[in-house]
Amino acid sequence: FINAPLHDTNFEWTGVDDCVRSAQPVYARIFRAPGGLEVVHPDCAHDFPPDIRTKAYEFLDRSLATKAATRRR
Repeated sequence: FINAPLHDTNFEWTGVDDCVRSAQPVYARIFRAPGGLEVVHPDCAHDFPPDIRTKAYEFLDRSLATKAATRRR
């Protein structure tokens, strides 16, 4: 899960998209998880807004639940 705000002065969000585009196929192949990387671009400065934080926690819950279920098999 990547939070890359549109108005962050520390980095350009388009560079994040470039990296994810390059990493996604490798990530999918290695971890067998196509679509396993998620990027959000909130309309704010360098911040982690509450709604984005909730999305991040939901992403972690889904990801960790999948890993736990796989280990139990």
